[in-house]
Amino acid sequence: MITGHIVDHDSSSLELSKFIQTEKEILPMCLESLLHHCNVERYSTDIADLNGLPLLMEIYKRYSGDINVTIKLCQILSYMSYNRHLLEPFCKSGWIGVLSNWAHHKDIRVSIPAARALANLDDDNDARYPSQLYVLHPLNRTKFDQAVDVIFVHGLLGGVFFTWRQRQTNPVAAGFIGSETADSEARRTTKQYFQDITDKILTNEYEIVWNDIPLNSSDNCSGPFTCPGEKFDFDNAPVEDGSYTYCWPKDWLAQDCKNIRVIGINYNTSLSMWAPLCPSRKEKLTLNERSDLMVEKLVQSEVGKRPIVWITHSMGGLIVKNILCKDDENGPVSPLHDIPLMVDADKKIFNMVVEVPRWTNAKMEITMKEVLNPIKQDVKKGKPRFVANCFPHHGYIWNYGALPQTWENPEHLDDGTGCKGDNDPIDVLEIGYRVAKRGEVLQVKVLGTIALIDEGETDWKLIAIDINDPSADQINDVSDVEKHFPGLLKASVEWFKIYKIPDGKPENHFAFNGEAKSAAFAHKIIDEVHAFWKTLIDKEVDAKGISCVNTTLDGSQFKMSRSEAEEVVKKTPEFVHPQPLEPIVDSVYYMPNSHRELTCRCRL
Repeated sequence: MITGHIVDHDSSSLELSKFIQTEKEILPMCLESLLHHCNVERYSTDIADLNGLPLLMEIYKRYSGDINVTIKLCQILSYMSYNRHLLEPFCKSGWIGVLSNWAHHKDIRVSIPAARALANLDDDNDARYPSQLYVLHPLNRTKFDQAVDVIFVHGLLGGVFFTWRQRQTNPVAAGFIGSETADSEARRTTKQYFQDITDKILTNEYEIVWNDIPLNSSDNCSGPFTCPGEKFDFDNAPVEDGSYTYCWPKDWLAQDCKNIRVIGINYNTSLSMWAPLCPSRKEKLTLNERSDLMVEKLVQSEVGKRPIVWITHSMGGLIVKNILCKDDENGPVSPLHDIPLMVDADKKIFNMVVEVPRWTNAKMEITMKEVLNPIKQDVKKGKPRFVANCFPHHGYIWNYGALPQTWENPEHLDDGTGCKGDNDPIDVLEIGYRVAKRGEVLQVKVLGTIALIDEGETDWKLIAIDINDPSADQINDVSDVEKHFPGLLKASVEWFKIYKIPDGKPENHFAFNGEAKSAAFAHKIIDEVHAFWKTLIDKEVDAKGISCVNTTLDGSQFKMSRSEAEEVVKKTPEFVHPQPLEPIVDSVYYMPNSHRELTCRCRL
C-alpha cells in the first residue's frame, strides 16, 4: 500500500511507478513547503521548537554539494532569522558559522539571504529585514552608521537576484529545472530575431565611453572619448577577467560610494493571476496595497532615519512614486489626533498606534501636552521609566499602544467601574504573533476589554489582534482568546496587578472582578471615549493642558499648517548615544502569592 494515494490493484507496474517518488524528487518539494510556512514568524518558532534547525543542518551536511538545496536552505534560514528570539537555537545548531561562510558565497542567491539572516540575528542592530527586503551592503558590522540609504526596486517580472546583473555579451537562456539549450542547436529562434531587433533599437540611443581614458589627462585633449552605440561591437568588447557581476549595486556601488547602506527589494509580480498562491493569505496586488506593504517593511529596517536614494525599474518606479506621493500628501501628524480611529466601520476595524513593542521594558507613551503628541519615554524624577520583569513575565507581554482619536475623560464617572477616566487615550493590548515597531500603525480587530482600576482611575485595556495575523479570522471575541492563546487573559490580569509592586506601590485592582468583557461591550466603550475626544477637539470641554494641535482636521481651531508642523519636527532634539540601562531592565523580580513584597531579585 502506498500512503496518500488510492491505487487501483489492476494498474500496471508502469502506472504504479508514477506514484513512487524518489528522495531527490520529494526533498525540493518539502523544502519549498517549509519555505512558504516559515515566512510567518509564528510558524518559524514552531519549526524551531520541533527541532527543525538541527534537521536542516543534517540536510545541509548530506547535500552540501547541491546548490539548489543550499539555496532553499539559505532562504528558509533567512526567513526564520526575522524572529530574533531564535538566536540561541541558531547558535546551538551551528548555523551561525555556516551563514557566515555563505555570506561570501559566489552565488548571490546564497550570499545575499545569508547576509540578511546574520543582520537580523545581530542583537546590536535595531534594523530588521523582513521578507522581500535584502541588505546588499554592508554585509558585515561597521564602526559607523551609514549616511545614506540607496534602495533598489525592480520592475515587472524582475527580481533582486537578476534585474541588477551586468549585461551578458552572449546570454544563454535558462531552461526549466536548471537545463540549458544545447550548444549544438544552431537554429535561430524567433525570440532571438526579436532580441536582435530590440538590441539594434536600444543601442542607437547608447553613447559608449571608452574604458581606457586616463584619470589624469591634459586639458587640451580633444577626444573623441565616446563611440555611438550602433558602431560599438558588444560581442567582441574586451571584458576584464573576473569583472562580471550578477548584482552591481552590491559589488560596484559600494566601492564607488562610501558609507552607504544598499537595500534591494524583491517582490512577486505576474502578468496575470487567476488564483492566489496561498489560499489562506490575501494577496496585496493593487498599487496602493503594494506601496503600503513596502513602506511597512522599510520602516522595520529603519529606512527614513537618513536620506534616501531610490533606484527603480519599470513597475518599481510606479510603486515608489506612489509612496512618495502619499508621503508628500501627509507630512507630520499627531498620533493622537490625525490618525483616523476607524479603518472599516462596517467590519469594526480600528487603527492602533504602537507605543511599546512586545518583550521590551521602556515605558513609552503618547505625550498629551506636547505639540503633535510625540511618542516619548515617560520620565520620573529625571530618569526614564522602565517596567520590571515580574516573574514569569519579561517586559510587556503584548504589543502595547492606544487607539487614536479617543480620550478617557477624567470628569466622567463610569457607571460600571465607579471611577473616572485616566485622562489618556484608550489603551490596547495587541496579542498577535508579530513583534511590532514603536510608532507603527496596526489595523486591529477589538475582541473585548478588561477594566483596570489604576490609583482610583478607570483605565480600560482593550484586547485586540492585528487583522493580518494568521489567527485573526478565527478569533472574534474574548471567548475565542482562551482557545487559541490559552492562559493569556489570566496572565494579562496578573501582569497589571503586580507590575508596579517593584516600584514600591500596592497591587492594582480590576472592575468586574477582572472578568474580560465582550467585543460588543468594548465597542460601546470605544464609541464613548471617541465622543469624549470630539468634545476635546471641538473645545466643548477644558483641555487642561492637553495639546489638540493637528494637521489634518478641517474646521478645527487647532489645525496647523504643514510648514508649521515641519518646523516643530525640526526642533526635535538630535539623537544621542544611548545611556546605560537601568538595573531594573536586567533583573527578575519574584514575589509570593500575596503579591505584597518582593522575595528575591536576581540578574538576568
